[in-house]
Amino acid sequence: LSALEALTDDDLMLEIENPAEPDKATIDSIFANCELANMTLFRTADNRLADRHTFRQFMSALGFRNLRGHLLADDDDISTITPSDRSTVKGEYIPYTGKALNWHTDGYYHEADNPIRSMTLYCARQASSGGESAFLDPDIIYIRLRDQNPDYIRALMRPDAMTVPANTLGGTEIRPARTGPVFMVDPASDKLSMRYTARKVSIEWPEDDQMIAARAALEGLLSDSDGDPMIMRRRLSAGEGIICNNVLHKRGEFSDPTRVLYRGRFSNRVGD
Repeated sequence: LSALEALTDDDLMLEIENPAEPDKATIDSIFANCELANMTLFRTADNRLADRHTFRQFMSALGFRNLRGHLLADDDDISTITPSDRSTVKGEYIPYTGKALNWHTDGYYHEADNPIRSMTLYCARQASSGGESAFLDPDIIYIRLRDQNPDYIRALMRPDAMTVPANTLGGTEIRPARTGPVFMVDPASDKLSMRYTARKVSIEWPEDDQMIAARAALEGLLSDSDGDPMIMRRRLSAGEGIICNNVLHKRGEFSDPTRVLYRGRFSNRVGD
């Protein structure tokens, strides 16, 4: 962990000269950063990935497979993360507003055996102020919890650990409730995976003593994070983005309705 504590966002920032056809050295650097820290930051000249076709070419060149669309994704399965009118379906979901987003992994409402294993976020247009992102490798949280008490890990790896309620739209259920562990070893990669949201509304947790203690410890680690050197903080500028193995992340509040990020979600880990 000491080596990771010394890393800064500049250490993990890669300059991508030709995102449509990245060379082997660039791809190897992306894979190396993700092997080290489960994430890498990147920057493209002239905001080139604002072109969605080039964005898809870049993801394909890195070996990402099965771009995972969802209810609010666009027709090409890429999500455009920008504030939407509250009268629209998108506007009912916090990511598509300027509100702050608390710690979560993407797709925490998916089945545990069909998770989002990797994702990318790319800033096509920065907010005039606010909207800082923070990223944290789940491996770090796992190690810290295990060091506090291995029973916390045992609890959070239980198959009944966290239940996300069903999603209904207009009175119709469009996704059933999903129950699964917070931490798991992904059988596809044999690597640690995390499924988590810090949201409080409707999320169900077992009320036994073991789980109550484990949940409190996890929430304590994530709330006491102002000076944590393991958290990567960056207010992404236009042309900047992150590629990661679905790390924990959150977002600060902003009010600029023109902010635009693109997001891709995938079934394979970076480099797999």
